[in-house]
Amino acid sequence: MTKNVFIDCGTNNGGGFRHFKDRYKFDSTWDVYLIEPNPYLRETIKKDIIESKENKGIKFFFEEKAVCKIGSPEEIDIHLEKTDGDQLPTAEGSTILESSLLKEDSLKNFVTCKVKTLDLCKLIYKIASPYPETLTDGTVRFDRKKINIVLKLDIEGAEYEVIYDLLRTNIASAVTDLHVEFHGWRFKDENAKIQEEVYLTGMLFQKRVNLFNHY
Repeated sequence: MTKNVFIDCGTNNGGGFRHFKDRYKFDSTWDVYLIEPNPYLRETIKKDIIESKENKGIKFFFEEKAVCKIGSPEEIDIHLEKTDGDQLPTAEGSTILESSLLKEDSLKNFVTCKVKTLDLCKLIYKIASPYPETLTDGTVRFDRKKINIVLKLDIEGAEYEVIYDLLRTNIASAVTDLHVEFHGWRFKDENAKIQEEVYLTGMLFQKRVNLFNHY
């Protein structure tokens, strides 16, 4: 039997989870990892997703951490977006990017706090390592007939470095479907990010990853 895993990087208030639950028909055969660094969303995620009667039977793992590139500090600053009229910074635009990389005034309505980090490559390797596949040339990858990982990346600009890590470590070979929202529009050098998106798309294709861009 194939092991089914959904990793939701950037859960926020659960809108993405609900969309993919309907798309992939999550049930008791699925392990679902919800990863959201915003501490103000902790109770919402627990109440509306993990403890919800409609999700009974799904095996959940919750990480209150920010998905980062390999070698990141154990704790970093995150900028949390607070929209007009909201008492708490729970909007969807929170980012761990340094302000120097972003367009001017892009963090105008944000507050900053410290959060723990998560190495996504380590997490995926831990999940997929029991399912290796050795090719005729000696290359080791992961057997997609036994492990089906669906990955969602909505991490507000950190996705570029994280995808590079997935490719360099060959952890990308463990991912069947990758749903990503690129945030090049947030960067000062937006054109360079568009070129990176084209490059990363080609490299993921070579790794046989089904890539779905969300805007």
